[in-house]
Amino acid sequence: MRAVDRLPQSRAEFRFYEELNAFLAPALRKRAFVYAFDGTPSVKDAIEAIGVPHTEVDLVLVDGESVDFTRRLAGDERVAVYPVFERLDISPVTRLRARPLRRIRFVLDARLGELARSLRMLGFDTCYRSDYDDDAIVALARAESRIILTRDSGLLNHEAVTHGYRVRATAPRRQLAEIVRVFDLGSSVRPFTRCPGCNGELQRESGHANHEVPMDPPTKLPDTAQRVADLLVAMGHDRPVIMLPESGKTSAEAAAGLGCNVAEIAKSIVFRRLSDDAPVMVIASGANRVDERKIGALVGEVRKADAKFAKERTGFAIGGVAPIGHPGKTHILVDEDLLQLTTLWAAAGHPHAVFSLTPKQLLEMTGANAADVALRTDVV
Repeated sequence: MRAVDRLPQSRAEFRFYEELNAFLAPALRKRAFVYAFDGTPSVKDAIEAIGVPHTEVDLVLVDGESVDFTRRLAGDERVAVYPVFERLDISPVTRLRARPLRRIRFVLDARLGELARSLRMLGFDTCYRSDYDDDAIVALARAESRIILTRDSGLLNHEAVTHGYRVRATAPRRQLAEIVRVFDLGSSVRPFTRCPGCNGELQRESGHANHEVPMDPPTKLPDTAQRVADLLVAMGHDRPVIMLPESGKTSAEAAAGLGCNVAEIAKSIVFRRLSDDAPVMVIASGANRVDERKIGALVGEVRKADAKFAKERTGFAIGGVAPIGHPGKTHILVDEDLLQLTTLWAAAGHPHAVFSLTPKQLLEMTGANAADVALRTDVV
């Protein structure tokens, strides 16, 4: 008998954007590639066959038109796949999930026990048990509108899952920083309001509470950080001061603690102007070294300030010098490279204290001008 000829596979061109590339083989990242398939699979099936959980996707364009997950592929399409838009308004197009959950509640898989405990300590409703299986996690997520956090991409491919995230970091501390950043939780932190062991809400001394906390729980900021926090509130800034568990004295330490890029750290460097002994502060990208010659050309010759001068003139110790709250006038320059970023992290008056803001807010708070202050090593 003559073998039946196999029909040729159909093909579509796929392109995945931003963090979705982390799920792809290195050769397929940040580029268009051809995906071959049999039959007429749905967009959802094709995306998951390529290796990307559907819960990570919020927008799919097929030949420039937004479609839902049920759209069938026939061949020769161009498919663009975008990640979850938590901060952008894309209401005119077909979102593939319900609106982001504004009441953030989590359920975690069995491998994320330390992360569960940390999220509870920050006040987030977090379900976790070491004996939860996948079916229990999915059922709880659906019944209580919870976001699934997992290290297992397969769990997120479950057809009943609508909100989920694969945790990239492996160390518990970095996992916490990752979740705070990805879900923009900074302004929602309510430390020591939940029991880290059972997830129950803690109440101040009350006869009706299952748990009690002292009237002064250990969440008080150091005095210098509290002063910055009070100033931010007075300025109408809606981002809280956060205490890092380890020092953020260097840009690398701060970036590691926050799980962000070192370039997003707005480091403060204090100088002394030689002509009049005035303080000059440069707020630079953590990825840059500062060129003293450029600073001198802008404000007059300067030298790096010692610890005593910095503390006396700014009110803060080196490693925690905030961009605001100085007792006298400080001439401030902002590294123009910071203006290319979306979110910055600045010192908040203590080596462990930071707060987030935008480049525009930094300029407005300080009244500073942006300038080229970075040391460039390019050879012309």
